[in-house]
Amino acid sequence: MSTDFAAEPSPRRPRASLVRAVQRFVDATQSLVADRTDLLRVEAGADVREAVKSLRRGVAGGLFLTAGWVLLIAALLIWLSRYAEPEVVLAAVGGAHALVGLFLVVRAERSER
Repeated sequence: MSTDFAAEPSPRRPRASLVRAVQRFVDATQSLVADRTDLLRVEAGADVREAVKSLRRGVAGGLFLTAGWVLLIAALLIWLSRYAEPEVVLAAVGGAHALVGLFLVVRAERSER
């Protein structure tokens, strides 16, 4: 009978290698999750910065558009005041704006349904 123990597998050896394999798997999974989390933070930060820049441009454009519209309507009111009483002109222009606004609100309500 041979006394060479190296040739016979140890009953504990497969279990020990299985435990090591599970440990490596858990470590790799934790590393992957940490890496993905870091990547998401970087991407989210870039997305937030881009959204803020876009919002700034939109607000600036909206302010210029509003100022231009107010000046245009003021000029229209002054010009129309030559031909009618200022109160009538204000009522007509205000009424036209109210009708257009009402139309846009109703249209938006219908498109959401």
